Amino acid sequence: MKIIFYNVAHIGDTIYSQNIVKEFCKQNPDYDISIFIKQNWFFYSDIPNLKIIGNEVNKYKDFDSNNANMNIDNDIYIKEFNYYIHLHPNTGYIFLNNILYINTWIANRYLNNSEVNLFEMSKKFKLMINDINKEFNISLKFENVNTTLLTLPYLDIDFFINYRKNKKIIFYYNNYPQSGQAYPNINHDNLINYLSDLYDDYIIITSLHPNVHKNNVISLDYFNIEYTPCCKNLYYCIYFAMNSDLVFSFDSGSNFLYSNDKFNETFKGKWYHISINTYYYDTLNKYLNNPNVINLRIQNESDFKNIID
Repeated sequence: MKIIFYNVAHIGDTIYSQNIVKEFCKQNPDYDISIFIKQNWFFYSDIPNLKIIGNEVNKYKDFDSNNANMNIDNDIYIKEFNYYIHLHPNTGYIFLNNILYINTWIANRYLNNSEVNLFEMSKKFKLMINDINKEFNISLKFENVNTTLLTLPYLDIDFFINYRKNKKIIFYYNNYPQSGQAYPNINHDNLINYLSDLYDDYIIITSLHPNVHKNNVISLDYFNIEYTPCCKNLYYCIYFAMNSDLVFSFDSGSNFLYSNDKFNETFKGKWYHISINTYYYDTLNKYLNNPNVINLRIQNESDFKNIID
């Protein structure tokens, strides 16, 4: 039997199902298991016994997960997948032609209200697997994930460690969210300009190329790291950030990777998680519990400047 996990939501949704998929693959080594995601498949690249379909389909630049008529591949399971997610985006699973599709999106009816919370997602995923076993008379295994924090794929950043010697580094996440969550009324370019003057003895590295022309501002482009749908660039971001002196992040899924199992032993600086409310900050730090991660609540650019100045 083939098993296909799928998650066609945004980056924040895919990062919080990775440990669950990894644990499932470990506990079910004899099954043919794949995952279909439209972005961020690098996060799944080090999982044994897992085939990634995302790196095949994302060569189509106009990929639209809501278009049931798109023709990505001739394989029958891909066609059925497109049809299925178009009609049933919130269902937990479906069995078609001896293929079990399992939805890891947090809005499905099993995982709902477990956003950015590995502990809750793990408990609810176990309930879904139990229901699958009962309905189809199979014996899939799943015990709860034994970590409440994310695990990052390995990246070699020796070149960055050498670059940052004898420098003071600020890492600034200038990604905007894709999911419509509450977000301060800010323009990142304005704030980067402001910080470049305030911290003129620091090098500011941004996650995306900013429209800022200051000698002490660079982006990942400087290191020949570009955005790709696999999102490998985001893992350079978190490794760079964890080895920086000062970090500014916001309520966007691409910024949430700091809630990982290497953070507390690696990060020695000060991390500002900036938001309108404390929902994501409180959830991410419930298990991280690091006093160097500080929440700054702002509504606009003036609030930011008043607090930072």
